[in-house]
Order: sequence, then structure tokens, then C-alpha cells
Amino acid sequence: MLQSVGLPHASAYHLDFWVVLVPEAAAEQARDELGRYERENRGWPPREAAVHSNSDGVFLAMFYAALLVIGFLADKRGLFGVDWGAIGASDAARVGAGEPWRVVTALMLHVDLVHLAGNLVFGLLFGVLLAWSLGSGLAGLCFVLTGAAGNFVNALVQPQTHVSVGASTAVFGVLGVQVAYEFMRRRDGRPAWRRRVPLIAGAVLLGLLGLGGAWHDPSEVEEQSRKLQAVLEKTDVIAHFTGFLSGAALGAALGWKRRLPRLSTSLEVLFGGLALGILGVCWALAVVRG
Repeated sequence: MLQSVGLPHASAYHLDFWVVLVPEAAAEQARDELGRYERENRGWPPREAAVHSNSDGVFLAMFYAALLVIGFLADKRGLFGVDWGAIGASDAARVGAGEPWRVVTALMLHVDLVHLAGNLVFGLLFGVLLAWSLGSGLAGLCFVLTGAAGNFVNALVQPQTHVSVGASTAVFGVLGVQVAYEFMRRRDGRPAWRRRVPLIAGAVLLGLLGLGGAWHDPSEVEEQSRKLQAVLEKTDVIAHFTGFLSGAALGAALGWKRRLPRLSTSLEVLFGGLALGILGVCWALAVVRG
């Protein structure tokens, strides 16, 4: 700093301290420049606010796993003599024809155990992370809202014959909420590259997981094209992307005011109950209208 203002100086180690040496005639100016430098740079660089988890995510994990397992068993065993898959799947034609509850009920249905296991593993992982940021109740509501929004948009853009089931739309929706919320929360003066890290991580996970294992090898174009087509036939890739984008929009809104305060227990219960209520109402409509 002294060099930048043209003051001659040197440093020396004396009695366990480093000292700055300047000519006696420049001592007063040096003190003034050093004092002004300290005042102007007080609080820089900005420190990141300490992040405390809003919830350990245990209750969210328990309810999420239980609902998916119950939905799978009820569908495969035809519980109460009901064809749960037929009345609950997100059928694009029927969603557009006045059965919007299907975009919610489809989240609890799965084709097979592999499909169920994948959504359990990644849903629990992304859900618990979001619960740390927002609380279990609000994270649970994000599962339902982003999954429903993603399935609804998917039904609009897909052919009328398209039918989809599974919680993966909500899983990627929750991932979208997390990365967008973190991106918005980091508007605190830190370097731009650090602020963009959540978006980059989210895009990488979406690409790796959202394509259901599809990849490309230029040396085996025909074989890889065949494998890619097989993956796309089994995986609703568009639903993954619509879920992620729905979640990103919600996460950006939640993070608009930086970090949300820790929610009270009553609000946690309210948000969690609202999520369960939406599921219950949608299934009731599916049974009555099915």
C-alpha cells in the first residue's frame, strides 16, 4: 500500500514482531495512509454467513419412503380391488381432458422395483439436503408441487398417448429447488464462480441421472444409438427436465430474500400436512372419478 502511494519503506523483524520502517519525515503520512487503508477495507473480504441446518430430514425421509412403498405395493397387489395404476397414472390425454389430479397421483406409482429403488435412493438424498436448507415440512411440499408442475408441463408437451408414472419428476424438482435456492442465497459478494457452483453441480447431476444412463461414444454410433433409444423408451427424460425447471423456478423464488429463517414447528407441520393433504385429495378424486 505504501509503495502504491510512493512512500519509501522497509520491513524488519524485531522483538517477535514485524515492523514497517519509513523515513522520519514521512512517518505521519504513512500512519495516515495505513489508517485510511484499514478503515476503507474494514469487513473485506465479506465473510460467509454461518449456515445452520433447518431440519435433519428424518421425518421427511420416513414419510417419503413410506408413501412410495405403500403406493408400489397397493398398485402391484391391487389393494381393495382397485387398479391404482390405471386411475393414478399421468395420462397426457386424460390430464388435458380434466383429470389434473393425475399429475400428483402418478408420483406414488412405479413400474418395478428397480424404478422404485432408484427414486427412493436419490429422492432421499436430495430430499434430506433440501430439508437441511428449508426444513422437512417445506421440503415435502416442494416434492409435491414440483412433481405436479413437472408432470403437468410434461403432459402438455408430450403426445396424447403418453403415460408416465414415478417420483423421479419430483426428485429432479427437489434438486432444482436446492441448486436455485443456493444460487440465489449466495448473493453476498463472494466470487462469481463460487456462486455458480450449485448451478453447475445441478446441471451435471441432471445430465448424468436425468438421461437414465444414456451416453454417446462416436466409435460405436449405431450401437450407442440403439442403447440410447432403449433408454429413452424406458425413461421419461422430458419429465426429468420439466421437474428440474419447475424446481429451479420455485427455488429461485424461495431464495429471493437470501436465506430463509428457521421455520417454527407449527409451520413445519403446516407445510408437511399440506403436502399430505394434496396427495390425499388427489387420490380421493382419482378413486371417485376412476
